[in-house]
Amino acid sequence: MAEEPGGKQPHDKTTLKRKLILTAAFVLVFFVGVGIGASGKTKTVTTAAKTVTVTTTGAANSVTARLLRQRASQQVLRQRALQRRLRKRASQRLAAAKRATTKSSGGKEEAVFSVTGTAPSGVDITYGNDSSNYQGSALPFHAKLHVKNDAMYYTVTAQLQGSGRIMCKLTIGNAVKVGHAAGGYNICSAQLNSDFSGGFG
Repeated sequence: MAEEPGGKQPHDKTTLKRKLILTAAFVLVFFVGVGIGASGKTKTVTTAAKTVTVTTTGAANSVTARLLRQRASQQVLRQRALQRRLRKRASQRLAAAKRATTKSSGGKEEAVFSVTGTAPSGVDITYGNDSSNYQGSALPFHAKLHVKNDAMYYTVTAQLQGSGRIMCKLTIGNAVKVGHAAGGYNICSAQLNSDFSGGFG
């Protein structure tokens, strides 16, 4: 086989061209792979960032919900406190109104007792308060006592001594109690208790 000047054979140039083409293809494939890898990493980072954003939003919503619950609880407590104050004021006004209720005789509140009806065989009547008792027997019966501030209650009772039908009634200011009894030795009674604020009910 003949040789080229310089001692090189003809097919060496073709081999060199092939090597250059393969090298260029390898470099191209390498850079494409790097680009794809870089693109994949960017997506991963982007996805991670989105995940962090969602997590942060959930935490903010949780804090907002907790604040709203606290405000609602505080509002309920304020409303309850206001209701208690209003009830207390209403009770005080009612007690003052009861204390201001007076009768014309002596300008003091009175307890009014009465027993009415029929008692052919008679009736035993007892009336008064926790510290004093008085007796009565004839129908119709009516009596009055000045109300004492320290009295715990006022009461009237009437017991039949056989047949009959009677009604007991006790009135202090606007408070009224009524009792009934019929036949035999049955007892009717009516009682008003102190509410410890100057009134009875």
